[in-house]
Amino acid sequence: MRIIAMPTTPEKDDLEGVPEEIDQISAATSSTLSVTTLLQPSVAEVLQKLASFDVVHFACHGVSSHYNPLDRYLILQDEGFSESELVQDLLTVREIAKIDLKRARMAYLSACSTAENRSEENTTLT
Repeated sequence: MRIIAMPTTPEKDDLEGVPEEIDQISAATSSTLSVTTLLQPSVAEVLQKLASFDVVHFACHGVSSHYNPLDRYLILQDEGFSESELVQDLLTVREIAKIDLKRARMAYLSACSTAENRSEENTTLT
């Protein structure tokens, strides 16, 4: 089992419950699953490893798209122009859909807005 954890995110509020969430998941599953946590990963790191995960738990900020479900994303992080600058790195459903996930059994999203499915009022497409 892998936990993708973002207790802090560039330009977003901290997710103060994430460290406890990691501890509780590890305690609840350690007798049956090996648990590895990817803390503050980039999209490239997650995409490189995602196909090898059987079970994954995302604890991060998420954003829903009102127009296209493939454009929904989870917010990870990457280095900006310098090692001291961190920027948001967006993992979209579109990118995940391109991966061969034959080993995948379960994914859990503990992220804001990931289950949101509403349209904006008074929206016109041009």
